[in-house]
Amino acid sequence: MDEEQLQLGSSDKFWRLVEKWRKDKTISRAELERRLNNKNGSRGRKQKKSSV
Repeated sequence: MDEEQLQLGSSDKFWRLVEKWRKDKTISRAELERRLNNKNGSRGRKQKKSSV
């Protein structure tokens, strides 16, 4: 382990953050991708490729 890993491993503040993150609600990858697609203007559907 490097110095940073040793410092984090012994940090109470770091472990409190880890405990908080573990309690946070999570979403599936599919839901994450759906949300990202919606932000990018897509309506969550795959667009058909136009033939040229």
